[in-house]
Amino acid sequence: MNESSLILESTSVPPLPTEIVSELRAFTRKFNPALFQAGFNCLHLATHPTTYKDLVVWVNLERIPNPSPNSRTWSRFRVNFVGPLPVQHLLQKFKNPSFLEVKAEQERHHKAAGNIGTITIVLSAACPGIETVMNNVTYIGFGTHSAAALDLSDDWQEKFAETVEKLCGRSSS
Repeated sequence: MNESSLILESTSVPPLPTEIVSELRAFTRKFNPALFQAGFNCLHLATHPTTYKDLVVWVNLERIPNPSPNSRTWSRFRVNFVGPLPVQHLLQKFKNPSFLEVKAEQERHHKAAGNIGTITIVLSAACPGIETVMNNVTYIGFGTHSAAALDLSDDWQEKFAETVEKLCGRSSS
């Protein structure tokens, strides 16, 4: 076995679930402003400021197979889909008993900080090589000033995916 086959073998090892969670958290931190803008548009909060109570923003990601070990951890995902998902559907799908309690606590926290609501964003990633879907949830408060500070558009899904591709150094397809 030569050195190049050792490198090939090491890159085909599936990532550990803890690595995926760490990468999802890094993605969430890096793209927080873009997630906020996509979430605000997704839930139509400029015209319907209470939709955050019944809907979450679901971001379906694909982990790029065998990323370079030198790549930035947040750049290892591609956006498959982003859109609204009813909270009740999320509860049936992911079976997380504490989700509603945590969501309510985050909403109280953001209201106490002067926001009028909280965008709940659920990022999910199916990962080649492991038979599970990993999730990360983030909560972003918004206020009456938010609409004026954001780009409100009908093509927000495409803009979000393009932003991710551009910042990750890939051309969007």
